[in-house]
Amino acid sequence: MGWKKAVAGYFDGVAGFLLGRDMETVTKAQRQALAEEVENARREWEAARRMLDSVTDPRLIDYAIFAAGAAEKRYMYLLDEARRHGVRADAVHLQST
Repeated sequence: MGWKKAVAGYFDGVAGFLLGRDMETVTKAQRQALAEEVENARREWEAARRMLDSVTDPRLIDYAIFAAGAAEKRYMYLLDEARRHGVRADAVHLQST
């Protein structure tokens, strides 16, 4: 199995866990969980991009490039899954503590 199939399988598993396998069985809680996961992925992507912009050690450049690319792919995948399941951006409700 190639790495692309392995990664796709992993993300399918994550989406399946969060949403259930059938569109009809997607609950409000699952939609909320996916919306929160999308928001977390967006934050991770932003952090990875900031790291890429600020890294100065040549030994870390490859890692920073990889981390930014991986975070972007994860975010885009989860964003597509959210759209496919009708999850809207306003589904994320951040509560102040």
